[in-house]
Amino acid sequence: MYFDELRDAFHMRLGRLTHAMTQMDLNIGLALNWLGENNDLDISNLLDPAKARLGLRLHMLKKLVDITYDQRPKATSLEFENWFERANQARALKINYVKVHWSFRGMVGDEEPYVMFQTPNWQLRQGQNDESTKLTLREFDSQIDELKRLNYDFGKLCDSHAEYTRPALKLAA
Repeated sequence: MYFDELRDAFHMRLGRLTHAMTQMDLNIGLALNWLGENNDLDISNLLDPAKARLGLRLHMLKKLVDITYDQRPKATSLEFENWFERANQARALKINYVKVHWSFRGMVGDEEPYVMFQTPNWQLRQGQNDESTKLTLREFDSQIDELKRLNYDFGKLCDSHAEYTRPALKLAA
C-alpha cells in the first residue's frame, strides 16, 4: 500500500468512526429522552449538545436504566453493566482519535497497513522518545464494528428485558 492509499484508507475509517460515534450519541439521546419521560424526569439539559457531552448523557442513561429496569435479575443487570462498560470504552475512542496527531509512515515489506498516533506535544526536545501508538487498519475496522454493535445491542437489550420495566412513578399533584 502506498502512502496516499494508506492515508485515504485511514481517512475513510476515521469518517466511519465519526459517523458510528454520532449514531451512538443520537441513540443514547433518544433512549435518554424516552427513559426520562418514562420516569417523569426533566433531562432536557442533557439533550442539548452545547450543554452536555456524551459522557454525561451516558452517565444519566445508566442511572435511568437502573431505575427503569429495577426488577431485573442479576444476569440482566450484568448484561447492561457490560454494555455500559463497552460504551465507555468506545467513547474514549473518539477522544483518543480525534484529538491526536496522526502519521503515515507506510509499511515495511509484507507488513499489515498501519498508522501511528500520539497526543500532540509542543515541548519537543532533542533525544525525546517517540511515544506514538501503532494502529493497524484491521484494528481500526474492528473498533468501528464494535461501535456499530453497541448501537444495535442497546436496543436489543431494552427490548429483550421489557418485562422488567418499571412503570413510571406518577407524582401527586
